[in-house]
Amino acid sequence: MSHVWTSQAVMAALHRLVDSTDQLDLADIVRESGLERKQVISACDKLVSHAFLSRQQYSDGKVKPGKFKLTPEGRIALEAGANLKSGPKGPSGKARDTAGSLREKVWRLLRIRQKASVPEVVALLCDGDATPQTMKRTTDNVQKYLRALRATGYLIEMRREPGTKPTSNGFKRYLLVRDSGPLAPTRRGKDCVYDPNEEREYVVLA
Repeated sequence: MSHVWTSQAVMAALHRLVDSTDQLDLADIVRESGLERKQVISACDKLVSHAFLSRQQYSDGKVKPGKFKLTPEGRIALEAGANLKSGPKGPSGKARDTAGSLREKVWRLLRIRQKASVPEVVALLCDGDATPQTMKRTTDNVQKYLRALRATGYLIEMRREPGTKPTSNGFKRYLLVRDSGPLAPTRRGKDCVYDPNEEREYVVLA
């Protein structure tokens, strides 16, 4: 049985288990999925690496054995029925461990949702405990990344959505029009974006 298949089976079990708290127990996942415990553990490790699950922790930072939490990205993946595929390969042929970087998370969200604004992406990336400084830093980084993707033809701008303040001009909303693969395109300097899926560079047009 492939790792991809078991991960999909676990995702299907999570879809039936999750509630408003998104708290998950290994024993419940094993029971609901009908898989062996070691298969579920392996699949959960894969889902953690994809940032769909996170491990619950005690107040001292130690991991709670067998306790997981569905991440905002995991919730989106469940709602969208996203398919898990084998780990992404870079130009060297080796799997890249970049699942935790902001651009990888933003790119994954764009591939799942297709349409998004900066506030939507930031709300999904930051939990309720995020500080104002963290929110601002995340917003700035998301804005820069989305602008780079728009300038190189991955995104197009849609009609603005209403802002939250009377004086606001609203928020830009973007549509993904070039989904080149699972690896996130990366800004290289000021003038280009490198796409590891195609192993080529795109010039920033604006």
